[in-house]
Amino acid sequence: MATEEDVTDVLNLYHEYFDQDEEDEDEPPISDALPEKQKLNDCGGDFGMEEEAKMTPASLALSLGYRTGVPPSFNIVRHRLGLSPWDNPDSFSYTDIDALPDYLTKLRLHWHQLAGNHSVVRSILSPVPDTSRVLGILIADEVGLGKTAQAIAVMAFFIQAIFLQQTNRKCPRILGKSVLLSPRN
Repeated sequence: MATEEDVTDVLNLYHEYFDQDEEDEDEPPISDALPEKQKLNDCGGDFGMEEEAKMTPASLALSLGYRTGVPPSFNIVRHRLGLSPWDNPDSFSYTDIDALPDYLTKLRLHWHQLAGNHSVVRSILSPVPDTSRVLGILIADEVGLGKTAQAIAVMAFFIQAIFLQQTNRKCPRILGKSVLLSPRN
């Protein structure tokens, strides 16, 4: 919960950046300072997604090591009634993923969720240690597009990547030469 002081600080910041002083009246508003064809919210695409914008869902999933289109620790199907394999393991039995019973649906991440995962992982990784590298990531898009699923998938990616690295198994392509763990002494 924000304190009264926190709210006052935010309001002061707002006024500092958005209130127009009388002495600033000669300066054009920010929207008038942009090139004629550019709109205020026109960023030319999503920041940090330039590489992913050129990739297909399959290539994004392959790069992340998501052979089924979701992280390996995810269930690949969901029950339409909300059951989990722990509730009723028998209702999750099937022989062919492409011919599922009516009550099961194949799970997959949408392109924007895969691209978001790829971008987050790519942004965090570095082939050499770099203490100046910012590790914070902001996932911000419209309501209902799956930010929670993206965040969970990123965590699952790193858990899987660390497991693969610890057990000397082949890691996803996106890791390249990046090292997630310090060498053991």
